[in-house]
Amino acid sequence: MDKRYGLILIIFIVCIVNLFIVSDVSDVVGSASAECGDFIFSLPEGFTLYDSNPKHVLIRNSDGIEINVYSSIDSSDTYDAKIKEIERKGYTIISNGTIDVGGIGVKSVFYNKTDDNHQNRSTFFFIKDNNRFRILITDFNMENDKNKTIGYVSSIIESLKVNYKK
Repeated sequence: MDKRYGLILIIFIVCIVNLFIVSDVSDVVGSASAECGDFIFSLPEGFTLYDSNPKHVLIRNSDGIEINVYSSIDSSDTYDAKIKEIERKGYTIISNGTIDVGGIGVKSVFYNKTDDNHQNRSTFFFIKDNNRFRILITDFNMENDKNKTIGYVSSIIESLKVNYKK
């Protein structure tokens, strides 16, 4: 047998052993993703996909927090229209403003549907890749989970990209 074949065989065996070690040690094979319109995003850790259609995705976690992601929203579905709707329905606005997520201005409003702490909602509006999006988060505890909700939204926005498979 030629020395070159022996060297190729040794390299092949080393590569197979390395692949086995990496796959055995790795905890995460990949993150789950969801398709929303012409876009795809990674689900935040702990969330499961519950419903999906061409313009809407619903995900939930074990704490009962629900996240609705809407893509290609109508030009009438705006931040200002949402503020007016919240005021018209008599909900309490807890806080609102703009959050910067990776250079994208995300308009946000946190509001309470009733006096119950688990009827808190937050809505986020933003534009990415010339497409309008809205994210609605419901059923979270404002005192404990407000920063988590912002983290979930940031995670979704940062992972959101055009699905070139379509």
